[in-house]
Amino acid sequence: MTPNRSDCASVIGIAREVASLTGQKIRLPRIDVKEGGTYITRITSVTVTDIKGCPRYAAGMIQGVELKPSPFWMRYRLHVSGIRHINNVVDISNYVLLEMGQPLHTFDYDRLRGHRIVVSRAKDGDVFTTLDGQTRTLNREHLMICDGEGPVALAGIMGGQNSEIYGDSRIS
Repeated sequence: MTPNRSDCASVIGIAREVASLTGQKIRLPRIDVKEGGTYITRITSVTVTDIKGCPRYAAGMIQGVELKPSPFWMRYRLHVSGIRHINNVVDISNYVLLEMGQPLHTFDYDRLRGHRIVVSRAKDGDVFTTLDGQTRTLNREHLMICDGEGPVALAGIMGGQNSEIYGDSRIS
């Protein structure tokens, strides 16, 4: 796959390409989201300081989910796709990435300082430790997802150890 075809880096992207080549219509999965009674703006906020680097960032809160192992079929599909399974919440975000090509990250709401998200650029020389345990030196080219005080994820790449989902996490 060439860099100009990122649209083919997902199951739906490949399905669109096949439909285009064969003259068929694509059948997209039905998405049925049931929203709760509390508006997300009462729970958290999202501020994007670099509109060019990130024209849109959406957040939601998932409540009442028990962290547990994912079903075998999902763990297997993630494994054969080269992704390590973690738990049901993290695994579903990775599964959606493979399906739709949209990077997602789940955060532990209680570990988000200020209970908010800020999208901004790193500063030259900033240091950040990602979920894989690697300490990375950043520069102004790196787009970061931050909480109220500092970075919690390298945008579109990997989350940080400082916001990892644990067994007692509240998910956001």
